[in-house]
Amino acid sequence: QRVVLHVHCVDTISLAVQADCEAQIAKRLDGLEWAYVPYRRPGLPLAQGIAERLRPGVDMLILANHGLVVAAETVAGAEALLRRVTGLLARPPREVAEPNLAALTALIGRTGYRLPADVEAHAAAIDPESCRT
Repeated sequence: QRVVLHVHCVDTISLAVQADCEAQIAKRLDGLEWAYVPYRRPGLPLAQGIAERLRPGVDMLILANHGLVVAAETVAGAEALLRRVTGLLARPPREVAEPNLAALTALIGRTGYRLPADVEAHAAAIDPESCRT
């Protein structure tokens, strides 16, 4: 393929950091030619990891903890494949409960700490899915 696109797609990364990411991604990309590349440091180690997993017909790579690579013969083809794959890997945002600002304010008391100006900053701390181990 003559055109290669590499993106740090948030939806892809959110799947590629999961312990069972290959199985989750396989369900979403069923019927497509793709390869999973376990995490390697950027540079030569990553290039070697890609070379180990690349096989004829593969036109997309999922890079663990890193992102997505798609390839095609044309810019339009690569863009179309990128849109298709990111659509298949899309994850809808989760609803998050409102933080109890009164309780948090009481908790910090006179410690010198302050609550973040953006209420959404609390989402990672109060979202059960984000807190699971």
